[in-house]
Amino acid sequence: QAYCPEGSIVMPNRRGTAPGCIVEAEGKAVAVLPGPPRELRDMFEQQLEPYILARREMHLSSRFFRIFGVGESNVETILLDLFHSQNPTLALYCGAGEVTARLTASGAPGEDLAPLMDPVEAEIKRRLGDAVYAEGRDETMQSAVLEKLIARGETIALAESCTGGKLSAMLTDIPGASKALVAGYVTYSNEAKVRSLGVTREVLAAHGAVSEACARQMAEGARSAAGSTWALSVTGIAGPDGGTEEKPVGTVFIGIASPYGAEVQRFQFLGDRSWIRTLSCQHALNMLRLALIP
Repeated sequence: QAYCPEGSIVMPNRRGTAPGCIVEAEGKAVAVLPGPPRELRDMFEQQLEPYILARREMHLSSRFFRIFGVGESNVETILLDLFHSQNPTLALYCGAGEVTARLTASGAPGEDLAPLMDPVEAEIKRRLGDAVYAEGRDETMQSAVLEKLIARGETIALAESCTGGKLSAMLTDIPGASKALVAGYVTYSNEAKVRSLGVTREVLAAHGAVSEACARQMAEGARSAAGSTWALSVTGIAGPDGGTEEKPVGTVFIGIASPYGAEVQRFQFLGDRSWIRTLSCQHALNMLRLALIP
C-alpha cells in the first residue's frame, strides 16, 4: 500500500490510494498493479500500456466487432475457417447476451497491418450481416442505438414494466443521451399503465399486463405522451414467481412504435430475475437498432 522497491518506476494511482510500480531487471520488467478493477484499468491504460508500447519489438493491431442475436457457438460455426489463420488471428468473447469478435494482426513496428485485416473484416461482416451492431472495444448496444437516433435527428420514449427503469438507466449512462431520449415511464402497476400510457382496462381484463396487446398499447401510449419519433415498451414476468403454464417465468413482450405503426415480439428468456431483465433491455434496444437500419 505504501512502499515500492528502490529504483522502481512508480505509477501514481489516480483512482485510489495504492500506487503501482514497474521493476526492471535483466532485460525484463515486472509490473505491480492495484486490485480494484477501476483503479487497475485506469493505471494500465494511462501508464502501463504506453510503457509497454514504447518497448515492444512487435506491432499488434486489433479490431473489435460487437455481435448480437447470434449465439457464441453459432458465431464460431459461421466463422470457423477464419480461426485457422495465423495472422491475423480471431478470438471470441461472451458478454451479456452478446458476443465480441477480436481480430488481431501482428507485424514489425510501423508496418501497415490494414492489408492483412481488411479482407478478414469484410468477410466477418458479410457472413454475420446486421448481427454486427458496432465496432470498437468499448461500444455498447445503447451507444450504437443513440448514435443512430441522433444522426437521424429522431427521438425515443420508453415504457417499462418488468425492467423497472433499467432500460432508461442504460441509455442515460451514455453522455449526450438527452439529444434523443425524451422520457421514460416506469408503469409497474396496471393502474399506472392505464393512467400514464392509455392502456385500456378491456385489454388488461382480456389479455393481462403481460401480453402482446398490452405491450402494443404501452408503446403507442409512450410515443403519444412524449411526442417522440419512436417508443419501446417492455412487459413480462421476470420471476422468480408469477409464471403460469401459458406464460412461464421469462415470458417478455417487447413493443416498438413509430410513425409507421407498432409491432410486438414475444421472447422466452431463461435465467434468474436479473438476467431476464438484462436480456429484455438488450433485445428491446436491438429491435430499435434493426428498425433504424435503412
